[in-house]
Amino acid sequence: MRMNKFFMLGLAGLAFAACNNEEVIDTAHQNGATVTVRFVGDAITRTLETPTTGDNGQTFPVVVNSGTITLTAQAVDMPSQQISGSLNGSSEYTFTGVRAPESIEVVVNEGTEANMSLAKVYNTGLAEPLYGKSSTFVQDSEGNYTVTINLERRLARLQFSGLNFTTAGSSYTALTLDGIYLNGAVKTENGSDKAIANNIGAWETVKTWTDAPVYDEINAVIIGTGEQTGPWPSNDQCYAYNIFPASGADNLPKLTVCFSGAVQNNVSGSPYRYARVAKYKLDGEKGNLEGIDDNDYITDFKAGYIYNITGLMLDDGDLGPTPDGEGVTLTATVTVEPWTLVNATVEWK
Repeated sequence: MRMNKFFMLGLAGLAFAACNNEEVIDTAHQNGATVTVRFVGDAITRTLETPTTGDNGQTFPVVVNSGTITLTAQAVDMPSQQISGSLNGSSEYTFTGVRAPESIEVVVNEGTEANMSLAKVYNTGLAEPLYGKSSTFVQDSEGNYTVTINLERRLARLQFSGLNFTTAGSSYTALTLDGIYLNGAVKTENGSDKAIANNIGAWETVKTWTDAPVYDEINAVIIGTGEQTGPWPSNDQCYAYNIFPASGADNLPKLTVCFSGAVQNNVSGSPYRYARVAKYKLDGEKGNLEGIDDNDYITDFKAGYIYNITGLMLDDGDLGPTPDGEGVTLTATVTVEPWTLVNATVEWK
């Protein structure tokens, strides 16, 4: 069942009676119709697993770093109102002196009508960019107006935690964990150009990415002098990236883990090693979640979903000489929670 990924802004106001008397119209404007914007309940919330435990149920409002509601009308005293804090039941925004409304626009966290870039949204976290606009006003029998604003979810969120390596019995005598990156993330909303690094020494390439900075540097010696113990990141933290939706298992961005300084018994050649996720598999009940096949493998990264990805314990068998994952397979465990939305209303009085 498809989830509704929007909240409604209902606008209701005093209808202006048709009249040929210009003085009556002027008087109505001077008295001023009032537009009151109210958000009912937690207008935008999401459910988030604690990355290290996978427990469900904690909710967080979307953080509003910036937000504007703009009313275009034949007349209005103050056409724009600033949204602050979070969208919840205590928020209220009022327009006065309104006449002949034409359109309303909502911009939250610098959301735009145009396609966004990955570099702009990858690290927005809970402050998701949102945008909505409508000029379709519906008048009821009492002369009130309503308009629906669709603040559609445009991002999926990937959270990676619990990355570690089994050193016991390893054939390596030296190994450094350089970092991780998403291989194959789309650079522009609704675009096709992807950030891909499959070359030997890919980590150096990835660190130059400015249009797709979906990587994190770790730089930890895991075998050898000064070795460190995981997991990475530390408990109660995760590496997180907001990305554009992806459809089809082969099109999903693949988490790639980069190693260097590799010294392995009875193996010569490149000092680089890589582990790349081949598949993402659901952990828990599928329920009504979309983008998951009958074998519980993730086929789509859906807008409005958080993918909490664990099961990132590596050993010698998961490492290969190239970042394309040739010769090795790694399946990551995923728990999924959709972001939840509730409706809000705006009344013209």
